[in-house]
Amino acid sequence: MKFKNKSKWSLKRLVTLSLALIIALSMFSPMTAEAKTSKVKVKSQSYTSTIATVKKKAKKVSIGTNNLTYSKVNGWGEGYVKFTAPKTKNYKFTVNSLKCSHGSYTNGHITAYMVKGSGKYQYLSSVSFKSANSYQHIASKKSKSDMTNMKGTLKLNKGETVYIYCSFLANNKKGKITTKLVIK
Repeated sequence: MKFKNKSKWSLKRLVTLSLALIIALSMFSPMTAEAKTSKVKVKSQSYTSTIATVKKKAKKVSIGTNNLTYSKVNGWGEGYVKFTAPKTKNYKFTVNSLKCSHGSYTNGHITAYMVKGSGKYQYLSSVSFKSANSYQHIASKKSKSDMTNMKGTLKLNKGETVYIYCSFLANNKKGKITTKLVIK
C-alpha cells in the first residue's frame, strides 16, 4: 500500500511541475513581444545642404515602426529624420502608407544622406538604399510610374547616423501628410 501512495504522490508532483513549466514558458514566449511603434512630428524643412540646419531640424527615429507626420506648407510636406545605428549591421528600411489628411493624391521622393569629411570640411553625401527596385519615388496610389512603398537596405556601423529627407506634394494646400517608416 505504501508503494501505491508514493506512486500517486510522484505522479501528482510530476503533473504539477509539468503544468508550472508550461505556464512559465508561455509567459516568457518571444512570440508575444510587440513591435515598437512611435509617432514622430517632422519639422518642416525644405532641402538644405547646411549640416548645422539638418542636424538641428532632423527628428530622431528608431528601430521599429515610426509613424511620421508632416505639416504642409503650400501643399508640400518635407523634412528630415535621423537614425543612429545602435550596432553594426545591414538595416532594412521600408517607407509605405503615404496619405494626405484630405484624401488627395500624394507623391514624393526619399533621399538618404550621411555626413562625410571632418572638421570644417564636412558635407552631406547622398547614399543609395540597396533594393530590388532602388526606386526612391513613392505615391499614395500605385500607377505605372509610381510605387506605393519603398524598401531597401543600408549597411551602417555602430554610431553612424543616416539623415533621411522626405519631400511630398499633395493636391491641396492644407492638412497633414503621413507615412510609415519601418526600420529593422
